[in-house]
Amino acid sequence: MEASRFLPGPDGWLYAIKMFAAAMLALYIAQAVGLDRPYWALTSVYIVANPLSGAVRSKAVFRLIGTVIGAAAMVVLVPNLINAPELLSLAIALWIGGCLYLAVLDRTPRGYTFMLAGYTAALIGFPIVGAPDTAWDTAVSRVEEICLGILCATFVSSVVLPRPVGPVLSARLVAWRKGADRLALDALSANGASEAEIGRARLGLAADAVELATLTRLLAYDTSVLHTAMPMVAALEQRFVILLPVLAAIRARLADLRELNGVTPSLAALLERLGAWISAEPDRVVPGEAAALRAEVARIEAGADGHIWSDWPGMLRESVLVRLYELIDLREDFLALRAAILAPGGPGHMPRLLVRMADRPRIHRDHFMAALRGVVVAVVLLATCTFWIATGWPDGGLAAELCAVACCFTAALDDPVPSLRGLSIAVLLAAIFAAIGEFVTLPLATNFEMLTLAMGAFFIPAGLLATIPATQKLAALPIFAGTLLAVQESYAADFAAWANGTCAALLGVGMAVALSAILVPAGAVLSLRRRLRANWADLAAAARSRSSGERLQLADLFLDRMGLLAPALAATVPDEQVAGVAAMADLRVGFNLADLGGALHDLPRASPLAGALDAVLDEAAAHYSERVARDWAVVPPATMLHAIDRALDQVRDVQGDTARGIVRALVGLRRNLFRSAAPYRPPASVELPMMADALEGGAA
Repeated sequence: MEASRFLPGPDGWLYAIKMFAAAMLALYIAQAVGLDRPYWALTSVYIVANPLSGAVRSKAVFRLIGTVIGAAAMVVLVPNLINAPELLSLAIALWIGGCLYLAVLDRTPRGYTFMLAGYTAALIGFPIVGAPDTAWDTAVSRVEEICLGILCATFVSSVVLPRPVGPVLSARLVAWRKGADRLALDALSANGASEAEIGRARLGLAADAVELATLTRLLAYDTSVLHTAMPMVAALEQRFVILLPVLAAIRARLADLRELNGVTPSLAALLERLGAWISAEPDRVVPGEAAALRAEVARIEAGADGHIWSDWPGMLRESVLVRLYELIDLREDFLALRAAILAPGGPGHMPRLLVRMADRPRIHRDHFMAALRGVVVAVVLLATCTFWIATGWPDGGLAAELCAVACCFTAALDDPVPSLRGLSIAVLLAAIFAAIGEFVTLPLATNFEMLTLAMGAFFIPAGLLATIPATQKLAALPIFAGTLLAVQESYAADFAAWANGTCAALLGVGMAVALSAILVPAGAVLSLRRRLRANWADLAAAARSRSSGERLQLADLFLDRMGLLAPALAATVPDEQVAGVAAMADLRVGFNLADLGGALHDLPRASPLAGALDAVLDEAAAHYSERVARDWAVVPPATMLHAIDRALDQVRDVQGDTARGIVRALVGLRRNLFRSAAPYRPPASVELPMMADALEGGAA
């Protein structure tokens, strides 16, 4: 059962209790074996905590590796630079900034290694600045404490009522499929939702697809039956994603046809039958219905053969029919994959699939934004260290530690400032709890059992915050509370230590908030613009490459960027559907350009049609290169529209599948780039009077 926005569900309570049990187990073992700072074991449990056991295992593996790397770096740096605190601060800041650059760049679970190598260096390096001769012993102790917390979290999460990734992923896939079905039915309907509503729905599904990709990667660490079905789940997810531009194209072409009264009775009947097939639940689909639908599409297409380029409605109908083919193939692939994944006795073999996809999907990586985040974090940390060195404050090292932790936690966000503000509130609440615990409740805890009861009264509710959507910004509260409470083997209350620790924590996170807001005041807008520019640069490259191999790679990149754009658009653009629709249109343009490039290889280079297509691709490359240079929207030039129309004139001399592919691509370019242009008019020599009347009515 899912948690509501403001109240935890049963899964949330289970997660909070399990993580508290793991934290107290780690604390008990750390005290029993005499580790130097047992509270680090407790805190480490909450750092790797996740409601999904597969996610805990993946974070555990990468955190162990990152912890060792960070500790090794500090063993090397601190003793050699201890006499030059400025250089040491610079070295640690550069190390953390470099690690965050790699972590932001690598958006797979592996990126957690780099993040941990960064802030583990801060947790180990700053406390030993005053005692460099203990660097090795301190590093070993921190690694032991952190590893103990990781192992306890992994053990409890995996053994005590584990929550595998598989069922959660299955539920998300079902929800995604239902959302896509609603989009499909809307695309086929004559009375669909508004373009704004559809734009928001597409952005939401694209964002969900990015989350699905993350969950799919976690299957490698899962224990559910879907663990063996990871290739099939990935294939299913790819087909869901490619479905979005197909549905967008169908909706746009049918809207144009309806404006021109170009939907024939046979096409209308096909759309109704296709809608009924999509509406049926997967378990109730009539066998052979997909083949029957394909046959019906082929029959309509054959009836129009020879006339698809005689008028604009005919070209639009051809484009719709091909997209309907793709829709049928995608849904049949989905049904085949679903049956194989849910086969009795566990997932079966990969079925024969109709739609070819990229073997290794590409994801968006922005080196500039990753480097910018690393530089900002390094500058923030240097400023905090400068204050520490200048004042000689003994607890300034804690400020630097928590500043580094806060920056690392939020480094991957387009705009980290809101989350950093949430961390500031978490630190303040943690300080209040630490004061109550240290001076009120802990003095009454005369044994470990009473300590557990006293801490459970806070840590269990605090753990619940991570499971409630409205309070997820306070998810780090148990981490800061464990750090400030600093439970040792024996009780020793010290008001000065508490006050200094609280001030240091608030200063560290406050510096992160203030300087991040100053150095990158419009991070979300900057990320949004760079992703849109990356789309345009890829379109210019696709137009220049003259290759059909770009098609699948473009789909992966564009849809991944759309998923990343969704939260940025919601935060920065009031009418986010405008940019969302534009991004989807850009993807469809990319498909069209790749298809034209592939068609050129089937034409004689000296033919008039090949020259006309070269002109279209050259115009597209110049247009999108200009958009990249100007860093925002540029109206496509009229010369490009003329080039598209000249190519449509020339395609009449070519027959067969090549001609159909060229017509589809040119119609797509014309529709996506010149939505307000008058319908294409074929040369007068092939235009029938009744067609001219229809076109005049459509233009009006």
